[in-house]
Order: sequence, then C-alpha cells, then structure tokens
Amino acid sequence: MTYSQSNKSHDAAFKNKQNLRKAKLIPLPAKRFAIALCVPFLLLPATITPAYAAATAQQQNENGSEEKTTLNLPAPYFKTRPNAQDRSSLGVSYYGETGSILKTTDVSGELLQVQTSFGEQVHVPIWYTESRSADTESIKPIILHLKPEAALHLFPDSESAWPAEYAASGAISAVRSGDWYGITLPADPGYANGSVVRPALLWVEKSQIQSTQKPISGLLSADSTVPTAMVRSITETSLQIGTTQAETLDLLGEPYSRTPLSHSETQTKSSEGERGEKWRYERSDAQLTLSFGVDGKLLGWNWILPTSEAAQAGVNSNQPPYAFSYDFRILPPVASASPELLWQSESKLDAQYLLAASEKVLVMQEDDGYVSGSHLEGGIYAVDRTSGQRLWSRDAGYGSIHALISRDERSALVFTGSDPEKDEKPMLRSIRLRDGAVRWSREVEQTNSGASTPLFAAGTSVISAIQPNETQKGLLTVMSQHSGSVRWTKEFADPYQILNQGSDDPYILIRQGRWIQALDPNSGQAVWSLKADENTAVDPQAASDLFSGQLASPFDTDQSLRWVALGKDRVRLNASTGEITGRYPISENEQVDELGDDYLLIRRTLDSSAYSSGSLFETVLYDVKSERELWSIAGQADRPLLDQDRMFVLWNGIPAALSVEDGQPMWKTETAEFALGSLRGSAPAGSFLRFEDNLLLPYGPDLLAIDAQTGELLRRIDGVSTLYNESNAQLMRNHFLNRDRDTIYVGSANGRFSAISTEALSRVLHSEESAVSAD
Repeated sequence: MTYSQSNKSHDAAFKNKQNLRKAKLIPLPAKRFAIALCVPFLLLPATITPAYAAATAQQQNENGSEEKTTLNLPAPYFKTRPNAQDRSSLGVSYYGETGSILKTTDVSGELLQVQTSFGEQVHVPIWYTESRSADTESIKPIILHLKPEAALHLFPDSESAWPAEYAASGAISAVRSGDWYGITLPADPGYANGSVVRPALLWVEKSQIQSTQKPISGLLSADSTVPTAMVRSITETSLQIGTTQAETLDLLGEPYSRTPLSHSETQTKSSEGERGEKWRYERSDAQLTLSFGVDGKLLGWNWILPTSEAAQAGVNSNQPPYAFSYDFRILPPVASASPELLWQSESKLDAQYLLAASEKVLVMQEDDGYVSGSHLEGGIYAVDRTSGQRLWSRDAGYGSIHALISRDERSALVFTGSDPEKDEKPMLRSIRLRDGAVRWSREVEQTNSGASTPLFAAGTSVISAIQPNETQKGLLTVMSQHSGSVRWTKEFADPYQILNQGSDDPYILIRQGRWIQALDPNSGQAVWSLKADENTAVDPQAASDLFSGQLASPFDTDQSLRWVALGKDRVRLNASTGEITGRYPISENEQVDELGDDYLLIRRTLDSSAYSSGSLFETVLYDVKSERELWSIAGQADRPLLDQDRMFVLWNGIPAALSVEDGQPMWKTETAEFALGSLRGSAPAGSFLRFEDNLLLPYGPDLLAIDAQTGELLRRIDGVSTLYNESNAQLMRNHFLNRDRDTIYVGSANGRFSAISTEALSRVLHSEESAVSAD
C-alpha cells in the first residue's frame, strides 16, 4: 500500500542551537512522513511523476544553466561519495525532506551531486527523485537479521553494495519498497571534523533476510529491549518535522515527562502567546527530548549522550538541519526526578530570577532569554511568598531593571532604564509590595554612556548615581525611600564608584582616586574615610560578568564585610566602621573568589601576564588572616562553596570536593577520563547550593542534584532549564537558585518559577522509584 503526503507548508520556529533564543524564525515546510500502522516514515507526494521527468527544470543564470530536481521522499544526504570499499563513506549529513528542491551540480552514475540550502555539497541517490520509489510504504519498526552473504544496497536494485557484516548484530527497518527493506545503519565513525555523522539508510532484499523479530511499538517504553543505537537511527528517518504526537507515542511510547516548551522555542507568527510541549525520554545511557508546537506537531528533537573522548566533546550540535541535534555531555546521563512543589508561577517571558525578598513577598526579574543584541523585553513582578500568587507586574520593554526592597519591607525600589521602542524615560519608582501601587516616581538622568543607572540604598535613603562626562559633572542624588524627596546632592568632577550592596548598609560608600569615604545618608557628612598610597588600580574582575565568590542570596542580610579595590590591593572592608580586616594584591593574571571571612580562592595563569590569554593554570587557597598561600593544585577551580572541612568547586569544569586542609580531591563526579585534563576551564554553570547531605548545581542546561559526601549524581530536576549568556552571569550566580530555611526557590528559562520544600526534594532524590533501569 502506498501513502500520499500533503504538500502543505508549515511554519516551524527552528533556532540555530549555538545561538539559542534568537528572534529570527527559520520557516521550514511541514513535509512529513505519513504513517502505516501509525508509524511515521518515508512516503511519497500526492502526485507521482514519470521517472526522471518528475522534477527537472532548467533555469538560466549568469554563469550558465542550473538543473533543479525535486525529492519524491526524504533522502539521505551523504557527506562524501559512497564508496563500496569504505564504510566511513556512508556517513550522512542529514535527510532532505519530501518536496525539497535540489540544486544539482553534477550527475554521476547513481548519484546526484547537490548543493543544499545550507551551502553544503552532498551526494543524493537519484532513485529518491524517480517514480520507481512509488511503492514505498511505512511499516512498524522491525529488527532484521541478515544472511552472512547478504548485500546492503544504496537503494533497491542499486549496483552499489556493502557487506552484511556492517549489520552483523541486526538492523532495524521501518520502510519497505516492494521486496526491499530500508535499514538504518549507524554511522562509523559517528562524528568527524566537529560534526555529527548520521546513520545511513541502505536497502536489503527480502530473500537476503535470515530472520525477523516481532514488529515493535514503543521503542523507548520501559519494557523495550531495542538497543539505543537502533532507536537513534530510526529517529533520524521516522521523526520528521510535522510528525504528530499520536504518531510519536506509537513509535516511542509514553515519555517520562511533558513540560511547557519555552516561549522562544514556541514562537511563530500564528502561535504568539501560546506554548508547545517538550517531551523527555530517558534511558541509563541516553536521553531524548522532542519539541512540539502548539498544533501538536514536531518541531525538532535532541539526543543527549555521554561522551568518552575529547574529539567527541568538541562535536557541534549547531549543524544542518538544526532542528535535529546531538548533545554530547561530559557528565553521564542522570535520571530525572519530579519533586512535589509548594507552588509554581507561570510567566509570559522565559528567564526567571529571584531579585529580592521580604518576609511576605518575593520580587522577580524576567526577560525573554535572548542573547544580547536580540533582547526584546523584560519585566519585574512580585508573588506572595506563601502561595506564589502574583501580586503585581510591570513591563520594562528594552529597558534594564534594578530593584531593592526598602528598609521597612513595605515597598520595592525599582529602576527601569529608557526604552527607545516606547519612548520611555529612565524612571525610579517606589512600588508598594502588597499590590503594586506606585507610591512615588521620579525621572532620573541616564548615564552619558547610555547604560542603565545603578540603584543603591543606605539606611532609609535611595541613591542614584550619574557619572561625569565631557560637558557636565557627575551627580550623586540621595532621596527618601518613603517619599522620594531629595535629601541632598553631591557633584563629582572625576569618575567615582558606589560600593553599597543591598538595602542594609548604614552609610553611602564612595570610592574615588585614592579614597573611600562613608557618607551619612541623611546629611551627606563624612563618617569615616580611608586613603591609599596611590590611585586605585583597575580591578580586572570589577567590570566583567565573571563569577566571583560564593552564592550571594537575596535572603542574606549581613553583608557588612566585603572585598573592594583600594590602591593596588583588594581589601576586606567593614562597611560600618571602615576597618580593613584583610588585604590581597590585584593582579591581571589572577581571578579571585571570596570564601567567607577567612579565605580567598585564587586562579592564576602561569604562562601569561593576563588571565584571559593564559593556557596553563593553577588554583591557590589563600589564608587571609595569616596572609599566606596554604596550597595549590593544577588547573582551574571555580564556583566555590565553602563547607567546613571541604570546598565544593568545578575543577576544570567537573564538580568536585577539595580538602580545605591540603587541596586534595575528596571526590570528583564521575566523568570521562580525558575531561579533567582537557577541559582546562569552566563549564556553563551556576552556583552550588547545599541542603542536608545534598548539593544542587545548575550545570549546562540542567539542574543537577549531587550527593555532598560522595559526589554521586543523584538526579536531574525535571521541568527546570537554564540559560547562559554574557548578560546574565550575575543573575545566574545569585538569583537563579536560592534557599531560605526549609524552602528552595528555583528559576527557569521556560517561564516558570518554583518553590520546593527541602524535605520533599530530599525524599525524591533518594527514592528508587524514579531511577531509570539499565538496558
């Protein structure tokens, strides 16, 4: 039986995986496989044309003629010309969709040489454009065992053939053409030159099959014994754009979870405001996610696989056709867990961060999650701390956002930068926490660079700072938090910095030249001052988004001690008294993390005067009180969390625990042997958070739970996704994941913010019920 296929196009929002969240949508036709027995696969268009005549047109261009040919059904795009003597030549770049127009640059024997829409030169078997393929039909997936003398052909009756030993352990098929079965043969090697090499679709005649197994449904169901490599191969050809959820269920079985797709992945012209779904399948050796649009049709999929060697770790999933990707991970796949939530809030924008907190209200920042340069909108909102009910919200458009809780915890002090799209001016507002009513507002001057004006507080005052420029002096304006009235102002001829943190500083801390002064927020009078022997050096970490120090939670109230630059040193300063209780020199070849009151963790390059250009590193623990280095280890250790006798870090990108006494590793999370020696740097990650005997760590796109005593990966927290770009490093560090008493607050990059009890989370992390059994 032959099944026809609709030629109707479908707008799908595919994003280049290296540049997730970009606003441009890539429209792709929804040419998809129809089904036989509810399984999607290779089918023909509704209109069958005569052989070779189906699809050929001549168009003149300035260089001569160009031949164009149309695919009658999805075809393998071979990276190189298939060679019967070489299995590696069977590697496929990807599969072209039914109805694709091929720009043919050459015809040689059974192959067309084609330039794809992505600019690649590939080789396509000409049979896929011929009417001879008209009897192709889909079948339920079936595993075939071939006779030793069998031959694998490029297409039915093809002269090009390969030995059956390439499929000695069996092959899986989901398509048949007459007496021929199409089998998907995993690539060998599976990657080359930084790119995935996809499985090849070859053909075997029925007479060459020794035996078959029972047709299979639910390839990824809990009771499925189909090897993961075979499942991966079949998804290449059976899960095409536009496959329905019902077809996917029949092919793969019920997923582990279904969660809302991020707004940016769902966004199309016809689906604005609606969201699709992300399905997740899990095995002990691999995981698979699928993205469906609001119409329930497939937008793309991603295989998540462990990597065992450095070359594989360098494979770029950002390659044609972009909708179908492979994500090779340094850490092994870990089973997901879905803890019971205290509450969860939903937002219209993707990225969610806990910005500030009072006893009864949480203030959140949200944005669309696009990388800088494509940022569209952001906002701020408040929720009830007990129920998660949204109390109020305010859009910021293109403008930046800063927020602090007032000292009386009745209002939020909110600065929003100018929004050129709406012709809005920079504004400072006092917003009542319980209902969002604006108590007062003031227009504030934008800095000369066009950047947002930082927001600071001290005592019951709120502070706005404008830097000097070529035409005017800088201006410090101090206002009442309660009324917004100006208490006093101060001009500055030279650049200056405000060193205040949070809302609990007693004084306004000003650094300029050699001086640090503490000014009374009510009167502007100097309370204490410090003077260095020379002007303050440029701190290479001060103007960057580098992670420095442990997680600084919005729930932390005691921030009187802080490290600041003064003269040629970083000094540990008591903001209340002006006392200096520690000192360490500033060096351009070092990055420094603050560890509580006693230690600094220092990463140092050994082969360069600038940290950013180094290639050989060591990490040092420095004792502030004794002013000496306690130990050093090779490599880079960052994202530290000090915990009594140990320090949790990413050691060359791998979670590890180091002894505070001597720096020796107490454990390292399981990973490939090459990883510690080859990563030579940090991985995209947030900050460690400790509760009971567990650690939580945003790592790559996942939130991972780790046993604090052994380093064992416990679970991946389902429904949470992370996002890293150059503009949100500090938000990821301090505002994505937080804990207050017995509640953990988790942001996400899919429009969700969740509150989880530590008891419920600990229970599910150590439950055997959610573990994925080995295959």
